[in-house]
Amino acid sequence: MSSTDAPDENLSDFERALAGLAPAEARLDRDRLMFDAGRAATSHQPAAPWFWPLATTAMAVLSLTLGVLLAAQRPPASPKFVQTSPATNLPIVYPPAVDPVKRTEPPVDITHGLVALRNRVLADGPEVLDRPQAGSAREAAQHPQADYPWSSIRKFPD
Repeated sequence: MSSTDAPDENLSDFERALAGLAPAEARLDRDRLMFDAGRAATSHQPAAPWFWPLATTAMAVLSLTLGVLLAAQRPPASPKFVQTSPATNLPIVYPPAVDPVKRTEPPVDITHGLVALRNRVLADGPEVLDRPQAGSAREAAQHPQADYPWSSIRKFPD
């Protein structure tokens, strides 16, 4: 609101009516309410007023007892080292030999497919991807170049 108490000429009738109203007094005394709440909080008596003093005393006695037991504890016995000479006449026992695992399937040939292509790219560079794949007709039939997702990517000049 402006520094003067006179209503502004630009206000509507409703705004002038609102400006003329004074706030009503509160029905509640806030200070008295807070005072009464504090008094009610302190007047509550626990069911057993002796519980917390007894718990504190019990923990103090327990702490003192454990401290005395720790102070009275004997240091651990030091280990005794005995030097002996190694036995040189004991026979050496080797574990029994294990038979190699017998395969029922032929070993997997990793000279084709993605592993072979990876090895070619590492050895010759990414230009290998544009060249036709060398190998047997069977290998070309099993792994055609069109199956690779990068075969449709065009190279752009540098």
